[in-house]
Amino acid sequence: MTRPERRPSTGWLIYGKNPAAIRPLPYTGVSPAPPLDPKCNLLGYTFTFSHGSASSSPLRWVFTVISTRKHLDYVHGYLALNLHAEARAELALIRTADLDQPAVLIAHIELAMATSAWSHVIALATRVTAALPNAERPWTAWAFALREKQLISEARDVLIRGERAITAPSPLVDYNLACYHCLLGELAEARRRLKRAITREPEWKTEAASDPDLAALKSPKI
Repeated sequence: MTRPERRPSTGWLIYGKNPAAIRPLPYTGVSPAPPLDPKCNLLGYTFTFSHGSASSSPLRWVFTVISTRKHLDYVHGYLALNLHAEARAELALIRTADLDQPAVLIAHIELAMATSAWSHVIALATRVTAALPNAERPWTAWAFALREKQLISEARDVLIRGERAITAPSPLVDYNLACYHCLLGELAEARRRLKRAITREPEWKTEAASDPDLAALKSPKI
């Protein structure tokens, strides 16, 4: 990190990318200083400085803000590469005003899922399903987290409730419900759900063959 350089009557030139080492600094000049997020996260900004002649134009700020959507793209890219620390750091760069957006909360769910933080998944999914009940991912994540905590009947009930709210549930909903019913000994319903999932998406048959949650079905005749 290079220390900020002071230039009389023009403001501050800020170098480096360490947000912990940078704070908002006084600015004077013909252009107003850019509005910074209250968290003072300068990684969200690209600064360009230009000079006119020494006698006419003082320092100007030209800046662009990295959008929340772009931050989320980076988060999902890091998660795809199993770079969990990087994903967490990227989420920390999102501006305060956007932290409660469902898309941001879903990204936090994905990170919590990737790091097996099941209680955090449940807490986040409860919030997101209340705000966005027709989205599938929060429901399936919530139910999966409950299953990982060995709360199988609760997982089943949550996903059945979600199935009613989700717009066009995917075969994953049927498949996961087949697993939960099977673990609870409800084999007829497990078999019905699995058959429906495989009918819609035949690739699930390969998954089912080695899934320990479906072991009680043995070799279901689909």
